[in-house]
Amino acid sequence: MTRRPGMSLTELIVALGIFTLLMVTSLGFYQKQGRAFSSGNERMTLMQNLRYAVNALEQNLRTAGVGVPAKQPVVVYAGEYTFAFNGDYATNIENDVVAVYYDPGLPATAVSSVPPSRAFTIPGTAFLYPDSSYFVGGGTSPAETITFHFGLDSTTTHPGDYVLYRQVNDGARETIARGLVRTDHPFFRYYEVVEDAAGGPVVEVTSPAIPAAHTVPIHGSPADTAQFARIDAIRAVRVTYAATNGLEGARETQREITRLIRLPNAGVAVQQTCGSRPILGVSLAAVGVAPGGGTPGHIDLAWNQATDEHSGEQDVLRYVLWRRVAGATAWGDPLVSLAAGAASYTYQDFAAAAGQPYNYALAAQDCTPQYSSLSETGNVEWNG
Repeated sequence: MTRRPGMSLTELIVALGIFTLLMVTSLGFYQKQGRAFSSGNERMTLMQNLRYAVNALEQNLRTAGVGVPAKQPVVVYAGEYTFAFNGDYATNIENDVVAVYYDPGLPATAVSSVPPSRAFTIPGTAFLYPDSSYFVGGGTSPAETITFHFGLDSTTTHPGDYVLYRQVNDGARETIARGLVRTDHPFFRYYEVVEDAAGGPVVEVTSPAIPAAHTVPIHGSPADTAQFARIDAIRAVRVTYAATNGLEGARETQREITRLIRLPNAGVAVQQTCGSRPILGVSLAAVGVAPGGGTPGHIDLAWNQATDEHSGEQDVLRYVLWRRVAGATAWGDPLVSLAAGAASYTYQDFAAAAGQPYNYALAAQDCTPQYSSLSETGNVEWNG
């Protein structure tokens, strides 16, 4: 019988030992790689959270004062945890030349100032706002109220975790970022210009001037002076906070960020940059049209170029239409805005209800922006 070659017990034990050593070494290496990847991922997530929050703040705060009429304040509330301001940040009206962003899906309640009938409490405060209505020309001010608020996060076990919220007017608040931590400095700090012969240095506004609220209803009125106007002097906001990876003890990592955000439109008076108030000089025609030929019933609106579009200052940028139920006294928010530049203009209102009388109004608008006087129609309706 031929003997088959094999391994002795000693050789087998040595081989198993080498194999075990290699396995232990390999597993240790992969564990280190895994921990390094997790740690890098945590740091990347932390930095993204850190930068996203401050970029969102800067993007919004820089629009404070855009499209704000003279009687509406720019800064509404300034506190360590809450900052609220007015600005025409977004619109749902196509060809709106004043608003910073266009979003056709936004509700009407989020693209204009809030009337006193919908007054709301600024998040994180006891301040009720507004107590007055604000208008531009014949319509409601397009500048909405935007509030940023740092509130404690009740969804985590870490007692120092904060959430950054954003709220437009009296709408639902949205979460911007979680896992934020207050540092030795307040979340919001404010800076004003102190006037002197050289123009004035920029200094920090401290307690007891902060927190501050615009308690005088009409900005720039005789009552809006002295200590009541202190909030109007704010020209910059410094945001400071840290972001955490959400872990505790030795595994927790924090990174701090601070950024000074200037408010370039704060303190800028509403100038007549396009000259005088535009002259409309034409009438708005409105005719009810019954359904037929596959076209649903509607109201046809038509008008010619405004006087200040084809002559005069030639500064008309758009036309704004309003609609109200016959008998109503307020025009409310605009129905539609149309860009200027055509020889004549028409608009078909398919949203008008059958058998319901309406009134319509038309205004021309320049780049200041200023509205012309309104051209109003009598009662008009369509019937099937």
